[in-house]
Amino acid sequence: MNLYLLVEGDRTEKKVYSAWVGHALFLGHREMMSPQPRDPTLAEWRRFYDVRSDDPESMDAPRDRYRTKAAFHGDYLKAMLRERSPRLRERSPRLRYTKARPGPVLEPAYLDALRARTVGTPHLDSLRHLLSIWDGMGGAR
Repeated sequence: MNLYLLVEGDRTEKKVYSAWVGHALFLGHREMMSPQPRDPTLAEWRRFYDVRSDDPESMDAPRDRYRTKAAFHGDYLKAMLRERSPRLRERSPRLRYTKARPGPVLEPAYLDALRARTVGTPHLDSLRHLLSIWDGMGGAR
């Protein structure tokens, strides 16, 4: 299943955001990104773009190694979750993220952390709009 959002606004042109929006949103959970990554690749990616302090929706991709943002965002997310997995293994010994089995990103606490970031920062603006629509329709929290 893919998530497609049509976004129009003052700062955006008409676009259909598919997979990269999903990865970008999932990268918005600040506590899932280690402040001091041990994995050298993740540390390099954090220097390229720090999803803890910068808006994940604005993250580009290193063009010398990735043809698409979605591919980079997906790899970044997987590396981020692997780095945090020792803490999470207590609940899920086989923590893995794939499109088919998104694992921890489906947990209500994960969405709560993303929601909190939309309230406390200007980050994840498309998610903020989506949540506003959802809440306006009486969506459950």
